[in-house]
Amino acid sequence: MKQQKESSGVSIANIITIIGLIAFGIVTYLGQLYLNDGDITSSLLWAIGFAVIAGALSFGAAALKGKKIDAKLMIIIQIVLLIIYVGFAFLSSRATLKFFDVQGDKATLAAVASEDIAKIDSLFAYYELAETKFLNNTQTSFDNALAHREGCDDNVNNLLNTLLVTNKEQADQFMATTKSRILGNTYLSAKDSVQTKYITPCKTAIRTWDVLKVPLIPGDLNRACRGAKATIDLYTTQAQLPVFETVTQTFEDPKTKAHTTKVVTTLKVNTQTFNQEAPQLRFGSMVKQAPKVTVLGVIVLVVLHLMILFTYLTASSNGISYGGSSKNRSNDGGISL
Repeated sequence: MKQQKESSGVSIANIITIIGLIAFGIVTYLGQLYLNDGDITSSLLWAIGFAVIAGALSFGAAALKGKKIDAKLMIIIQIVLLIIYVGFAFLSSRATLKFFDVQGDKATLAAVASEDIAKIDSLFAYYELAETKFLNNTQTSFDNALAHREGCDDNVNNLLNTLLVTNKEQADQFMATTKSRILGNTYLSAKDSVQTKYITPCKTAIRTWDVLKVPLIPGDLNRACRGAKATIDLYTTQAQLPVFETVTQTFEDPKTKAHTTKVVTTLKVNTQTFNQEAPQLRFGSMVKQAPKVTVLGVIVLVVLHLMILFTYLTASSNGISYGGSSKNRSNDGGISL
């Protein structure tokens, strides 16, 4: 008699369940990335934990299905496990639904991310515009004060002496040095560093909508915003941009009642300071909010959980395979490998 080939103990049903667990873990991981600001370690732990729980419940229920010892108790335990599984499937669905929600809402989310980038870029633009205006104000103030030095009050004279600005050449040198310090190459390099390190990757992720890169956008946007604000605050504190108020005043001689005019210069402000609050970014909060239930997301969830439960669903309820010799089929109804 021809000897029957021994079963390896692994069936097609087992393989389908394992594939379902792997796919469930991957989709959960991708969804958790959106919920965890791209934190790979945390997302991976959530995905592995969910897959292990799903596998334990599925294989545990399947193992009890054909038990002959206290059949009623086994059935009760199976029902309890399945109820727990349904609850688990519902509670763990957020990450999967979030993944398909983000993929399906690409146009809206991409637009919001682009708006956030524009807000960060505007921080630099507003700073540069404000400081340019301040520089022009100070240049005009120096010109007026130096042209009418005899009319400068003590505060103006003291500040001009402190800044070593007593003539046109010194004023021009002070303005050139100050402009270089607050808007020059060092500032531009710091600005470029923020844009290259954070903004450029965000723009690339938005354009390609890479499932592994899009979850990193909220973190990069937040870091870009903090970097932009810190850069601007640093260079603002390095600016010494006074403004003088030069006006023509009329004086009356108490004795002769004659009127004379004199150009008088007073210190209006000692330093013009740019202060711009960091903008409120929307992309991160939109990505992390409760997911919208999409048809595709629900279908994928149902298919994945049916695959995970496939070993249980195809397992024999009486401990005997569904057909053929029990020597070449496993007790879960699938052909052994």
